[in-house]
Amino acid sequence: AEEKGLITEQEHDHVLALDLLWGGKQKDTKTDIVLAIEVSWRAEESDITRAVARAETLRKMGWLALPVVAGLVWDENMIAFAREQKVVFITDMTVDDLSWQNAF
Repeated sequence: AEEKGLITEQEHDHVLALDLLWGGKQKDTKTDIVLAIEVSWRAEESDITRAVARAETLRKMGWLALPVVAGLVWDENMIAFAREQKVVFITDMTVDDLSWQNAF
């Protein structure tokens, strides 16, 4: 993608710096999907903005990509910010269903 000019070298490096890049298919539509996942003990604004930026880069490359943040501790402000940014959030190894639905 970088060689084709779809993304910059910096964007390429940022995607490679993701904590986890997970690919699969949507359960209902069987559409290919990529999850750009940031993992943190305490979910913070920087985790959310990184996941969003890296998912946007993956979309430039032609993927259906969703930003995801997995954290053990979420305060109400970060939950609200994640929802505002359309980020899927995971806590206690459970995906928040509403955030999943809103991410599309």
